[in-house]
Amino acid sequence: MFQRFKILLACVLLLCGLPVHSFAVTPESPEVKQVVEKALKWLETQVHDKVGGKCLIGLSLYKAGRPVSHPKIVEAVEACKKTEYGGLDNYSHGIAIMFMCEIDPDKLRPEIEKARDALLKKQIVGCGGWSYPAYTTGDTSQTQYAVLAMWMCESNGIPIPVSAMDDVANWLIRTQDPSGAWGYQGNDPKNFNRTTQSGVQGSLAAAGLSSAYIMGDVLQLIEIPEAQTTSSALKEVKEKEKVRKRAAKTDKVDVGQLRRCLADGDKWFNEKFTPQEFNSLHWKHYCMYAIERYRSFRELSERKFEKEPKWYNDGFVFLRDTQEKEGSWESKEDKIAATAFGVLFLMRSAKKAIAKIVGNLGDGVMLGGM
Repeated sequence: MFQRFKILLACVLLLCGLPVHSFAVTPESPEVKQVVEKALKWLETQVHDKVGGKCLIGLSLYKAGRPVSHPKIVEAVEACKKTEYGGLDNYSHGIAIMFMCEIDPDKLRPEIEKARDALLKKQIVGCGGWSYPAYTTGDTSQTQYAVLAMWMCESNGIPIPVSAMDDVANWLIRTQDPSGAWGYQGNDPKNFNRTTQSGVQGSLAAAGLSSAYIMGDVLQLIEIPEAQTTSSALKEVKEKEKVRKRAAKTDKVDVGQLRRCLADGDKWFNEKFTPQEFNSLHWKHYCMYAIERYRSFRELSERKFEKEPKWYNDGFVFLRDTQEKEGSWESKEDKIAATAFGVLFLMRSAKKAIAKIVGNLGDGVMLGGM
């Protein structure tokens, strides 16, 4: 009924010569579901040679409601079980852990613990980040997947040493560019006096900032205010607002520096990242997946949940208008991965993962994203 009303309203505006603005959408909107389903049907026909690619296909299908018995999900699970993680690239490594934690953290616990232990061994001593073998500088792009894997493990009762989380949290704070964004290979000053980073761009800013928010959450360093929804958006959040006090897991990360890091990162996105950025991004879909993750953890931190955020609608328009006839998205990156990232963005994958852990997020999103 409401959809008919929107169409009727658009027709009236056109007849009156008034501008027609695009209507906001959510992951549950028919327009979004149509784009997602088209991409999923293409992914179901694809075969990826890497465990990370198999897991991205499986995760996309699982998030969309396909059963764990789906052949592509089963294929990804079996690949995870057979993988020797010591020599696996950090992207596939983190994605595999995340995928297994989503599918069945209890049944797959031995495999997750095996992958976790191998991931921790790859963390660069004296740095805190992850990178290519033999590198001594942390790689912001690769580190984000290790951080996501750590959060998924901790959230599912598979512990991560606090010292490992301390190290990466401090590395993220130290390697933030003076602008508030992040670069590629972290130029680490070994203190909190920020230094210029190389290769600063939107995708790395999203990678670094989402990781900083995740570490703030998993180490319980961020006090979370009571839920704020758009219905109460006109009410100002005051200093005396009630907060959910959580006992910090560490005293090795400076909370003041972390808050400064998050605030400056938010400011960078508010001022620098426009809808046009989606067209100019070098690694478009990989970046969109990171942006959705950043926005979801920022929402959790602030407890302010907007049902139809502009950034999501901008992303939807871009993906809708650039989707190939077959359902995929063309990209300089891996086409299968790009398509899976696009699907995960549209389904608000990170938000659903958070809801699965913490419950109602204040805007109707309950366990499992229902």
